[in-house]
Amino acid sequence: MVKLSLTKRDSKSSNSPEDSKPLSGPTLKRLAQEDHLIALMIKRGVPVNRQNYLELENPGADWTKPLDPELEAQLPEELQLIEKDKKGR
Repeated sequence: MVKLSLTKRDSKSSNSPEDSKPLSGPTLKRLAQEDHLIALMIKRGVPVNRQNYLELENPGADWTKPLDPELEAQLPEELQLIEKDKKGR
């Protein structure tokens, strides 16, 4: 079993501005109710952004490469990189 380290992270460490922009407001509150990992991130003071979510979801994985569409679709919609208009919305 892998022990997660949920400490405050510097959101400036990301390679992409999209990865490091933290979620906030009503969207974040709704996501915390729907996703236990996001709720834990909030509780521990970890900025809720794509990079932090991916690193906590699967510690040690190489997230520098794009996710395949199946994995991308499993992320909360607000953390996905796929454009909404490409998804038929």
